[in-house]
Amino acid sequence: MSKTYLKSVSTSISPISKWHLIWNYWDHEHIVGTHFLHYKKVNIVFEQNNFCFSERWAQMFSPFGFPYPFYFKTNDLCILTNDNRMDVFHSAFFDIIKCHQTFIFEEKSENETKVTRYTYLEIPKLFKFLQPLYDKMFQLWFDNVWEEDLAMRERRVKLWNMGFVDFKGLDYVNDPNIPRKIVNKREPYVLKLPIPKITQIKQDESEKIKGSGSEKTFIRLFKKSKHIGYGLPDL
Repeated sequence: MSKTYLKSVSTSISPISKWHLIWNYWDHEHIVGTHFLHYKKVNIVFEQNNFCFSERWAQMFSPFGFPYPFYFKTNDLCILTNDNRMDVFHSAFFDIIKCHQTFIFEEKSENETKVTRYTYLEIPKLFKFLQPLYDKMFQLWFDNVWEEDLAMRERRVKLWNMGFVDFKGLDYVNDPNIPRKIVNKREPYVLKLPIPKITQIKQDESEKIKGSGSEKTFIRLFKKSKHIGYGLPDL
């Protein structure tokens, strides 16, 4: 049967730098936290440098605005193709459903980055009439995830500008004897992949023996919750 694609293009601007924004896309742990309404489990099968292969259990929105009443597993290959582009390849239901997404990052300034996402869902030609519905569904998914991420992104950049260091925090908060620093301007944030992780790390016996990497599995810990930390006073 001949194939074609359902296509969708979404774009938005985030009030943070490009590398802080890309960090957010590669922070796998937040997927079952910030996006707990959509995801219940993420398993990182293999990750190195500029690519990551993972399994995700997701619940997508329908074109009519409500979530589908089931979760489905996807296999996802994410590649940071270059400094301004990320490609993601999704497959599900024994490779019957295939989707390719391209994200283009345009840094307008150190505090503003434009993201454009191009989505191509492979389908049999006879389903091409679904284009308007799926375009609406992809846009709804993009908008919901973007809105959920926004507060976390802004808060992380505020902390970064105060001198925050990953896995170390703020030294003057950790040690009350250290005077609070006034950080006028920090060096540009440099992203190093893969991003270190601390939660729910599982290691199988063969890896323990070999001393190689570890399988990383993140599981949703709650079904109903306020987004943790977002209700705190402004920094």
